[in-house]
Formats: sequence, C-alpha cells, structure tokens
Amino acid sequence: MLLIDADPQQTAQDWAAVRESPPPFRVLGLSKPVLHRDLPGIAADYDHVVIDGAPRNYEVARSAIAAADIVLIPVQPSGADFWASRETVKLVKEAHAFKETQKACFWFQGG
Repeated sequence: MLLIDADPQQTAQDWAAVRESPPPFRVLGLSKPVLHRDLPGIAADYDHVVIDGAPRNYEVARSAIAAADIVLIPVQPSGADFWASRETVKLVKEAHAFKETQKACFWFQGG
C-alpha cells in the first residue's frame, strides 16, 4: 500500500516521521496540482493507494479527486462541516463527468 500525502500541511508525513517504528506502508509527499497525471506511474507497483487530500488547496484537491476511484469526504455531523464540504462535492461532480465509474460518499466522524 502507498499513502500519498497531498495535503500541504504534510500531516501524514509528520505522522510517519514521529512513529517509533516505520509505518507498515510507504508514505510519499506529493502535494501538487498534477497529481492525477503523475500518480499512475508512481502507483504502478502498489495494489492500493490512499491519497490524503488537501481540503483547502483547490488545485491540489481537484487533482487528487481526478486521480481517485473512490472519494471519501470526512465530516462531523454538523452544519458547518456540511457547508464546508460543498466545494469538495462540486469538485467530485466535475470529476465524475470524466470518470463515470468514480464513487464518492461522506465519511462521518464521531461528534
């Protein structure tokens, strides 16, 4: 498995760096708006790739969504989270026009 850290804050890379033992999978920082173009070559040797996306970097989020087969939008059960997710939902709808098999859903976090 490969974890792509596409969040400019690099939280997944930070998580991997502070672990007492190496993570059980590779973590690669790739926060750029051409992720969808570069990912097939990078992911060729992996059965599964997870992208930790950028919630507020519009171009990087668009690229990560374009690369994804499944998009999980994490939200807490609050009006503010649903409001904040509107841009992500818009990007998913745009990507669906080019990738009709793509699936998307909200992932509810405890609140």
